[in-house]
Amino acid sequence: MAAVWNIISGILSLEPVQGAIVAIIVALVAKVIIKHRWLKKAILVFGDAYDYAEEQGILKGLKGYQKWDPFFDKLIAEFRGAFGRDPTPEERAEAVKYVEKRVIEEKKRDGL
Repeated sequence: MAAVWNIISGILSLEPVQGAIVAIIVALVAKVIIKHRWLKKAILVFGDAYDYAEEQGILKGLKGYQKWDPFFDKLIAEFRGAFGRDPTPEERAEAVKYVEKRVIEEKKRDGL
C-alpha cells in the first residue's frame, strides 16, 4: 500500500499534473457560478410567465391546462428578451417543473 501511495504522491507532485488539476477545479467552479446566474435569471422569467398565465386565466376564464398557451407564449418572449434566444426543450422542462411546484404550493396555501 505504501508503494501505491508513493506513486500517487509522485504523480501529484508533478507541475503539469498540478496545473491540470487546478484548471479542472477552476472550470468546475466557473460552471457552477454560470449555472447559478442563469438559474436566478431564469426563475424570474418563469415567474413572470406564470403570473401572466394566471392573469390571462382570470381575464379569459381559462382553467387548468388552458393556461399553458399563454404561459409558453410569455415564456418564449421573456426568454428571448433575457437570453437572446428561445428556450431549449430542457429549459422548457425546467419551466414546467417551476409551474407545477408553484401550483402545489398555492394549493397547500389555500388548503385544497
